[in-house]
Amino acid sequence: MLSTIYLGSTLVLAEPSNMRCFHSVKFLNNHATIYDLPMTASSEYAVETFNLTKKFKVVETLPGEEERSKLARFLFGESFRGRVRVRERVVLDRVNLQVREGECLGLLGPNGAGKTTLLEILATALLPDDGTAKVMGYDVVRESGKVRRCITPVFPQFSVYDMWTARRNLEYAALLHDVPLGEVGRRVREALELVGLSERADDLVRKYSTGMRVRLILAMGLVVDNPVYLMDEPFTGIDPGTAKQLREFVRRELLEKRGRTVLLATNMLADAEELCDRVAIINEGRVVAVDTPANLKRKVQGVETVDLEVLTENAEALVDAAKGLEGVKACYLLRSASNPPGVASLRVLTPDSRSLLPSLIEAIHKANGKVRYVKVHEPTLEDVFIHYTGRGLCE
Repeated sequence: MLSTIYLGSTLVLAEPSNMRCFHSVKFLNNHATIYDLPMTASSEYAVETFNLTKKFKVVETLPGEEERSKLARFLFGESFRGRVRVRERVVLDRVNLQVREGECLGLLGPNGAGKTTLLEILATALLPDDGTAKVMGYDVVRESGKVRRCITPVFPQFSVYDMWTARRNLEYAALLHDVPLGEVGRRVREALELVGLSERADDLVRKYSTGMRVRLILAMGLVVDNPVYLMDEPFTGIDPGTAKQLREFVRRELLEKRGRTVLLATNMLADAEELCDRVAIINEGRVVAVDTPANLKRKVQGVETVDLEVLTENAEALVDAAKGLEGVKACYLLRSASNPPGVASLRVLTPDSRSLLPSLIEAIHKANGKVRYVKVHEPTLEDVFIHYTGRGLCE
């Protein structure tokens, strides 16, 4: 017999004989949708970390030492020169985060900042060297089995099996995550329909485009559908239009409809702007700021952003010329595949663009550049990142 509890417009059904089994029934247009809700340990947060630290051993070759023999270089590569040293590199440095249930937290940082390592620890794939991490109240080290029943990993780098169909990939994901056999067929059909792959469900994945592969990886998450989604740069490598559609899908289906918690590692500003309730800026393994996108931008008020498009053969010389001017807080190149050869996009942060622009344009001309476009606008999240770290997301 089921006990019933009403929480607003949601009906929660509990089985007294098995208090670990809860179901959430949401009503929409006279249709009821049932989602499983695993019993959680007592905790105010869906995800929390305290002084989480991870170190890796790094092998490096010291320059200037005596070169190795030609045989060693042949066997181990041309980079095998000089004396080899093994050192420790701190990948996560005392990370403290709290994520509430139903929240989307963005982990914003460049490649190598520690975002993937953090998600892998939360997914119980790596052990931390120090500190603690909990998911739905369960410790990732001492209660790893319970943690795995609470997470939905969406890691595109693990990819899918090209020689299988989409349907078989989804069935395999369901079996790996102990989805009840009676539920597998229904969940697979619903996931394929939600991501728009129903008509191609029985095609081999090797025939899929990059955008379709990303949809399939999201569908794998929907089949598992545990309450905490760990998403590692899921929209990388697809066109902006498809990425925007998928962000809207995640917002609508996972956050608004199902109330899932999402940790999204990204170095794409659009992900943070359009999807995340809060953003944690991560640089060299440290969390340097956490807040809503709007509040982060307000913290750098008084700084104006100047974007310039310049005809030049030496873009780095423009950056050096701009950095030497009084009133320039930061200057860096914007990497854009759409720029033709000989065109550089430059971004300058300054407290007073009006007084800076004449000297800035003059400095660019002296560096053999020709300005063909100027725009002044309010700070972006990338400007916030530079404010806290001193470098751009692409550096």
